[in-house]
Parts: sequence; structure tokens; C-alpha cells
Amino acid sequence: MAAPNLPDRIGPFAIRAELGRGAMGVVYEAEQDEPRRIVALKVLRGGTVADETELALFRREIRALARLGHPAIATLYASGRTPDGLSYFAMERVDGLPLDAWMRVSKVDVRTRLRLFLQIADAVAHAHGRGVFHRDLKPGNVVVDGEPPRAKVLDFGLARIVDADRAGATSATEFGTVRGTLEYMSPEQLLGDPDALDGRVDVYALGVILYEMLLGEHPLDLRDAPAYDAPRRILEQPPKSIARRLDADLSTIVLKALEKDRERRYSDVQAFADDVKRYLAGEPIAARPPSATYQLRKLVVRHKGPFAALAVGVVLLIGFGISMAALASHLADERDRANAEAEAAKANAAAFTEVLGKRVTGFGYRRLDDPDGVAATVDAIDARWKGDPARRAELLRTAGMAVFDAGSREAGIRLIERAQGIEKETNPNWMVSGTTQILGEMYVQTGRPADAEALFRGIVERQRTSSELLPPRTIGYAEENLGTALRDLGRYDEAESRLRRALRLYESEKFPNPELLASVHDSLGNLFLARNEFAAAEREHRDALSLREQASGPDDPKTLRSEHLVGLVLAREGLCAQAEPVLKRVLAKREAILGPAHPDTVATRQALAQCSTNEENALRR
Repeated sequence: MAAPNLPDRIGPFAIRAELGRGAMGVVYEAEQDEPRRIVALKVLRGGTVADETELALFRREIRALARLGHPAIATLYASGRTPDGLSYFAMERVDGLPLDAWMRVSKVDVRTRLRLFLQIADAVAHAHGRGVFHRDLKPGNVVVDGEPPRAKVLDFGLARIVDADRAGATSATEFGTVRGTLEYMSPEQLLGDPDALDGRVDVYALGVILYEMLLGEHPLDLRDAPAYDAPRRILEQPPKSIARRLDADLSTIVLKALEKDRERRYSDVQAFADDVKRYLAGEPIAARPPSATYQLRKLVVRHKGPFAALAVGVVLLIGFGISMAALASHLADERDRANAEAEAAKANAAAFTEVLGKRVTGFGYRRLDDPDGVAATVDAIDARWKGDPARRAELLRTAGMAVFDAGSREAGIRLIERAQGIEKETNPNWMVSGTTQILGEMYVQTGRPADAEALFRGIVERQRTSSELLPPRTIGYAEENLGTALRDLGRYDEAESRLRRALRLYESEKFPNPELLASVHDSLGNLFLARNEFAAAEREHRDALSLREQASGPDDPKTLRSEHLVGLVLAREGLCAQAEPVLKRVLAKREAILGPAHPDTVATRQALAQCSTNEENALRR
């Protein structure tokens, strides 16, 4: 008899026990009617009322498993939908311990661990050969059992399926979305650009797993990292030193898999596995440690200036036995080469994009003294890249953001509109691209709410009517900006509904982005301020301020935006004694960071002046 609170049956399966729950599904132990066997039955969470996003992800996992057939991957038996609409699939019931638990109790030697790792890597390489990238490899998704140990790879719920006859994938609209488990994400996966996600994402995750299997700890210092700082550490922090803990060849293999730059990583999982096999066989490995020149360049980039160069020299002198004279000559050569490369980069559109800011989806606040000069430079490079529309669009988008943030709002919008025009002609997904969303936000900020409503309502409507999956962050961003536009149009009730849905979508992510949460709190605060609901407005803006202070520090322009809004609410409420010190503090920082003529600086100065005027009028009365 089934345990209390369990369904008796789901389709042709008798439920025996609950095995676990995840973000997307509940897994039961069940007995199949025909053929008679024990299975693991995964049922979509939310049951018959699950939303379209969850259902699309669930179906994608079924499609991924249906492509695979490997002894180290749990086998898919059947899938279906009950008459009342409950989605499920049945797969092989796997006994054993999760890999992390197995590693804590296992006493096996390094070679046995490497052979177990090869089972995992071979399974992932098989999946890649069938066009399936796992994207959520971690010890919890690998089960180990038996003697000698045998591994099974589970949970393809976040898998990306690439069709054999094209380079595109099932998730082409996932720009800006971060899915997976943070501790095992590669830098490119963390940045959320689907065009950068290929098999090397799984190479990196396997590198983290192998590091843990061999050394019993994570390669980065993430244990005590605040949630907002962990992504920075993944992007910037090198792995902990293992030079004296593993032999040279094995260290080289592990560190190559963990390279931040995917171009320096193993080209695919099979190449990674092949090097481990060579190591076990006592053969020369293909990987090589980074050269002294490469390490020198990395150090010089991180530690500019003569004292840093001297420190680099001391390190290399000890580590590589280079004479001081040779070192000085080498540094001079490297400096000259770097200067030459920097000069050449000034004329290159890709480098120009890098200078203004990498592919971001928000506003980066770069200070530019001559926005019009930047726009002229863009025109020249636009002509040069006439035959490369994707590069032109990216260049125009990035430059438009920089010019807008520097204070030339209309010039920035014109550049973004040009970028969107190119994407309309060349990108079938232009409606949900970063360019469209940035343009809509610019419309909101410059008093064009009707134009913003049209753009963002189009994105939301596409999610409602299309079978194509859009990630929660994309829809949340559209809902938030649609709510802001509706507020400016005076449609407060619908605006609040949209904003609260955006907040739920942002909070639903495994690792919620504090900047997105802060943004929607500020949007709610502005809505309440428009209604003269001062207490509610102040509460929302203080929530946003707290999030941004923790994530970005007290002097970041986005933090100053929330602090300005706190002061503005207090001023509008007539509490000028409380508002003035807040606004004065924000004004001083904005003048120093953004400049006295920047629109945000002017807004704070006006709010402070209005507060002073109100106090003078009160004294006269």
C-alpha cells in the first residue's frame, strides 16, 4: 500500500515511495504494470497547473534522455500524460550514493577515483555525440554503487539539445539567463549568453568534479562567499594551488579543464577523458602547463605599474631561474608588444566594444567626457563593418548604452534604434533580444511610456502565444518595464500586478540576482510614490538600497539611485529634515562620479532645492 500523502497510481505505475524533490519535479519509486519492473517515476511539479516554462523544460529533458543510450546514464523507459493532464516519465531506478556522499565515505586510491571519473566523462562525451549538453553536472547528479564502483549520470533537466544539422539549439532565446548550480558553472555559463555555451561548459564542470574527487574540496573559495560575491569569484579567482598536492601531469590535466578562458580549456570532454586515460597508462599527456610568457602576461595585466612589474620579476626569477638582465629585457619586450596591441585595438570594432563594456543587459554607467565624439567614432566603425550586421548591431548597442549613460540620452536612443533596425532584418528573435529590452528601458527613462509599453507588451504576448520557451528573467524584465510604463500612463492597478509578477519571476531563480530584485523594488517604490503611499514607497526603496549596498557597495551609481529615491520620498512626504542629509550625500557622490551636468546629478540637485524651498515656504507661513 502506498504511504500516506502519496498518490496510489500515476498512469500505468503504482506508487511505492517518494525518492526526492527538485526544482522541476517529484521523483517516486514506482512499479510499472507492463513490463513488470521497478522504476523511478518523475512527475512535473505543479501538476496539471504547471506553467508553460516548466512544461517546456520537462519535455526537453524527455527529449534529451530519449537520444541517449549509455551504461553510465539512467535509461528512459516511458513518458506520458494522464487523462487529467499530469506529465511524467519513467526511467531506470538507480541505487547507490550521490558522488559527494560516496567520496566522503570512500577509501579508494587515486587511480580508482580516476577510473570512476572516466565512467562519468565517457557518459557525458556520449551525450555530446548525440547533441546533448548536460549543463548541470555536479556530484549530486551522479550516483555511485557497487565494487568496483559504477557511476550513473542523472538529471538532464537543464540539458541543451543541439540539432545535428545546424549550429542553433533549443534554447536560442536564453540570452541573459543563468541556469544551473553556481559552484559548478563555467564563467561563460554564469554570464548567461547562449551563443557561448557549448561542450566546454561540461568540461569545466567535470574539472570541478575531478578536483573534488582528488582533493576533497572545491577549487575556489566559495564556502563563505556572500551570494552576491560568488559570481565574481567564479569569473576572476584562480583555482587553489595544487602543485604540491598532485603530481605535475595530473595537476596540469585538472587545471586545463578549469581554465576561465574556454579557448584554453580542453576542446571537448573526449579530449579531457583521453588525457586522463594517458595518465593512467603512464603515457605523455597532451595538455601542457601555461607557458612562462602566458603567466607573465596575466600577471602584468593584473598588476600594472613599476612596482607590480618588479614583483612579477621576483616571482619569475625564483620560479624560472631567469637572470635579472634577461627578465628586464623580457618585460620591455612584453611592454612594447602590449603597447602596440593596444594601439591597434583602438581601430578595431571588437576592441572598441570591449572598452565601452562587454555584452551587458543593463546600464553600466561609464563616464565619457565627449559622448558626441563617441557617436562619431561609431559612425566610422559602422561603415567599416557594413558587411557584418551582427558586429554592427553589437557595436551600436554597446556604444548607445555608453552615450546614454554619459548623459546624451537622445543620441544614445538613436544608436540603439539603429541597432534594433539591423536586428529586425537579420535576427528572427529580435523581439526578445537584449537590444529591444534596452531600448524599451530607455523609453521608460526618457518619458516615452507608450513606446515602452508597445515593446514590452510584445515580449509578454510572445511568451503567452508562442511554443518557444523564454527564460523567467527575460519575462520578468519585460513585466517590470511594462509595469513601469503603465505607471507613467496612470494605470496603477495593472502596473502593480505586472511589477509583482516580475518580482516573483526574479525570486524563482536558483540564485536570484540582487540587482534585478533591487530594480523591481525601486519600480514598486515609484509606483507607491505616484499614489502618495509614502510609507510603502520608502519601504520598497530601502529594500532596494540594502540589496545594492551589499551587492555593489555604497558608491556604485545604482546604489546612489536607490538612495536618491529614499531621499525623494522623504522630501515629498514633507520630512525635509530627514531628506536633506540623504540627498546631500547622494549629490556629493554623483557630482564626483557622474559629473555635475549628468541628468542624475541634476535630478538630485533639484530634489534638494525643492526641499529647501518647501522649508522656506513653511517658515513664511
